[in-house]
Amino acid sequence: MRGLGADRVIDYTVDDFTRQGETWDIIFDTVAKSTFARSRRSLTPNGVYLVTAPSFATVCHMLRSKIFGGRRPVISATGLRPAAQQRKDLEFLKSLIGARVLKMVIDRSFPLERIAAAHAYVAKGHKRGNVIVTL
Repeated sequence: MRGLGADRVIDYTVDDFTRQGETWDIIFDTVAKSTFARSRRSLTPNGVYLVTAPSFATVCHMLRSKIFGGRRPVISATGLRPAAQQRKDLEFLKSLIGARVLKMVIDRSFPLERIAAAHAYVAKGHKRGNVIVTL
């Protein structure tokens, strides 16, 4: 991750960021390894817990923070945005890739015939980048 530009890297299999006494403006949980309730104290007063796979509890916390303010969870459902916006985002990503600003890390590649093996590999939780399924 440092090679990709991260200033600080936390390995969730080794360190529990919620017990380090640090606070963050944004906690982006892309793979549901934490919860808003557990992460809440690690957010700054106006911090945001961003999640791509919300639970019922996350939705309840969203409603509560909407009423009372403070730290809040936010759901990132980019696939639900209008097609024109998604197209614009993809063009932007394409330009970053072309300029070699955006670096992709590919862990492994599986042919479509081995998609079950690809899912099993990802489910183990040890991948170090993207897993690609080729057609």
